[in-house]
Amino acid sequence: MRIQTVASQWNSTAEDLVAPPHWHDTHDEIHRIIQGRIQMTQGSKSKIYTPEDGEIFVPRGVVHSLRMFKGEDLIFEKTQPMVRTRAGLND
Repeated sequence: MRIQTVASQWNSTAEDLVAPPHWHDTHDEIHRIIQGRIQMTQGSKSKIYTPEDGEIFVPRGVVHSLRMFKGEDLIFEKTQPMVRTRAGLND
């Protein structure tokens, strides 16, 4: 796994930015909020996370979605699985 840092400010005229419900068949996912807040829904449970919450664990196969709030800065990290290619393992 590798860590990807995502920085975002959602200033569009549209409403909040949403990553629709999805799941990962092959890997768990870990998120950590550095700045701002994000709403995450896992199954039927929804919570707004901030930096004080620490790591947010999403098990493989669990349906989850994310909502970033309009006009708010957000910086978070998430794990990214390694990608296996014909030549070997790439990061």
